[in-house]
Amino acid sequence: KIMTVILGHKHNNIIRLGADKMVVNADDSAQEDHDKIVVINNHLAVACAGSMSVQKMIELEVNKSTGRTDIYGEDILEFLHDFYKKANEMNLESIINQESCFIIAGLNRKKELAVMIISYIRGKFEYSDNVEAALFPPADLTLGKCLEIYKSNFQKYPQDYFVKTITDISKISKYVNSKGTLWEYDMNSDRSNKEEFNRE
Repeated sequence: KIMTVILGHKHNNIIRLGADKMVVNADDSAQEDHDKIVVINNHLAVACAGSMSVQKMIELEVNKSTGRTDIYGEDILEFLHDFYKKANEMNLESIINQESCFIIAGLNRKKELAVMIISYIRGKFEYSDNVEAALFPPADLTLGKCLEIYKSNFQKYPQDYFVKTITDISKISKYVNSKGTLWEYDMNSDRSNKEEFNRE
């Protein structure tokens, strides 16, 4: 089950990713300060929920290609698809038995802004390579409830809706804390920024 919240949104030539920082281990102990957003390059990042081993593999792959600006959303999509295919062939149970979700945000190969979503649940790898917005809820809340919070904050706090959404979800989910990470890429200026927040 997914024990976190991650979200992505494309709006007005800006693309955003957000995630809280809590990780709940198999024994129900929690780490309160885990960064779930992996920055690939200036125009691309991935938010990870679920298997920390898969996030580690993405980070290792990024480290091998430091400084490369020719990596786009589809490359990460293909990397994750191939990774899960190999994990199944090798029967790596710690990976294939754990549900995971990913939101890829940034430029695609056409140099357009794209939000891509991937879920690996009960052995099925599913994806969509172009959505406006994405939200994966924690296991103790419905998607409907989280979307309600998200939509309300988007209308009331257009400058701060990601932080507000994660903070509000943290108040009603035992799997989410009020610390988080935001990443954003502005296509007009070709600049990206990653920052942490804590609204305790």
